[in-house]
Amino acid sequence: MVKSNCHIHPLSLEDSFVEDDSGEYYCDACEEERHPKDHVYFCKKCLFLGHIECVLSMVKETAATLEELIEEQQSNEENAEMEPVSVNDC
Repeated sequence: MVKSNCHIHPLSLEDSFVEDDSGEYYCDACEEERHPKDHVYFCKKCLFLGHIECVLSMVKETAATLEELIEEQQSNEENAEMEPVSVNDC
């Protein structure tokens, strides 16, 4: 997994990715055409795809470790499970 400035979610490396049968495949980072059998970085949450070069050229300088990404995800999941507080509860 990698965290890049070109996308909000962590991206995982995939061997190849064909999203449809249109015959036209593009990098979501640079918007240039890509070969469907080339390795790409992929976001499983929103189907973002990027050339390896594009994603790695925009990797955050303070890249999070895998442990930090897992902790962040767990924290977000815990916060999502909390019941909302209303003004009347105070």
